Amino acid sequence: MKKFIVSLLSVMVILAIVLPSQALGSDLSNQEKVLETPANEKAQKDFSDIKKVEKYISVDANGHIVLDPKHSKNFHKKYDLDALEAHFELLNEKVDNGTIKINNDLSIEDLSITLFASYNKWTYHWWGYDRNFTNSQAIRYVNDLNTVATGGAIAAGAASLFPIIGAGVAMTAGYYGLMATRVTANNRGNGVYVAQTWARVFNVKPL
Repeated sequence: MKKFIVSLLSVMVILAIVLPSQALGSDLSNQEKVLETPANEKAQKDFSDIKKVEKYISVDANGHIVLDPKHSKNFHKKYDLDALEAHFELLNEKVDNGTIKINNDLSIEDLSITLFASYNKWTYHWWGYDRNFTNSQAIRYVNDLNTVATGGAIAAGAASLFPIIGAGVAMTAGYYGLMATRVTANNRGNGVYVAQTWARVFNVKPL
């Protein structure tokens, strides 16, 4: 009887240790899913909404991309079109420098052979840019993002991390840290797709 009681107590002690740990692991896993899903959904929703601005965009006779002023003040504020116009200024400077060409369908050609070679190629769009990262490239990208986020070298590192927008929009260390977190969360060994708009809305998807 005494041995039975000792054995029973031993089992109870083990269960008291193991079960809470399993429950905690389950809770953390569920929490990660709860935190991750709304973030991705919001990013995709905002990314989709921003494209509503496209009908107000055109290319003039000089090959410059311009914003049609015929839109409401509320629309202008909602989509942060001041930032878009600043973004267009940067793009138009690149047009004048012969770095890029903006076509009438708003597609953008990169005319520079060595531009941003350290990350292969970003594809330029009127709204920003995007590209695919392999697994190893994504890991390197995350390391660079974290370096900028923790090292206080945001201004110096921005151009390589965000080729167009980083040069014209101030971003905090927290932003770079969040981007690193999203890339890590979506890289499942096959790399990721990354896109960012002038309004600093980014979208990260697993490949």
